[in-house]
Amino acid sequence: MKFLLFLAALSAAISPAVAADAHAGATKAQICIVCHKLAQSYSFPLLDAQPKEYLYTQMNAYKDKRRVWPGRPHNDTSLPERDLRDIAEYFSAQKMPGVPFRIDPSKIASGKEKAEELKCANCHMPDFSGKDEVPRLAGQVPEYLVAQIDALSSGARTHGRATTVDPARNANAQDSELLGHFFASLQ
Repeated sequence: MKFLLFLAALSAAISPAVAADAHAGATKAQICIVCHKLAQSYSFPLLDAQPKEYLYTQMNAYKDKRRVWPGRPHNDTSLPERDLRDIAEYFSAQKMPGVPFRIDPSKIASGKEKAEELKCANCHMPDFSGKDEVPRLAGQVPEYLVAQIDALSSGARTHGRATTVDPARNANAQDSELLGHFFASLQ
């Protein structure tokens, strides 16, 4: 009997993130895949191998209109939390895709230097794979990265806990292309 009570308590304590179902998420994510697959568009990020908490947080930010992006369909705005968790679990379980982007090799070294100067790896991990609510930058669409870095530097999007005028954490617009090429080059 004590064992059954223990199992019941343990079951109640499991968070929705732990209980998320990647298999169910595969079906639910089909609407996302229309735009977020490699061959579809260079304006949308690749979601495969993103940290699940980051994906979940961002889908909720779009759902609550705390985050907006012109031209982004809002397919997830009516989804219940369980679906968002399952979708996040699905994408986070995928392998990072190989990226055949048009990357300018002359910008990679300068982008690496800028990433080191800004200490991007402190939050995004040394391999830029992201963790928890911090996104994966490695192997991401360079055009998307440049647009997001520009949005961070202009204050149109917040950068974690950094203020929009924090030069130690927000690249300027001139550096965004260098960073975009560097991060996109990482496999």
